[in-house]
Amino acid sequence: MRKKPWVNSPTNYNNIKSQLTSNINPINLENDPIKVYQFVELNYSDCVSADVLNTIFGKNNALSGEGQVFIDAAQKSNVNPLYLSVIQGNFKLYNLSKLKIIT
Repeated sequence: MRKKPWVNSPTNYNNIKSQLTSNINPINLENDPIKVYQFVELNYSDCVSADVLNTIFGKNNALSGEGQVFIDAAQKSNVNPLYLSVIQGNFKLYNLSKLKIIT
């Protein structure tokens, strides 16, 4: 018994192939303002100081003055400190702090 083809014509096949080829071409991805972020390295880098994080966090909130804590946690976990601060910001923004994290 012969399998049915997953596309119904050579034209459709070529269109799908062309789209996939375009989607995985790094030159097309690096010029896309959204897709370029899939190449961001999220492992630890010394990209920001505790003072800068403290400025970003602002004053009179739960994260005020905690920049060095984020730097230390980022180093220990091998995570980019800016990414870590964005995650924490989203936890606060969307009230996700009640979620249980399983380790």
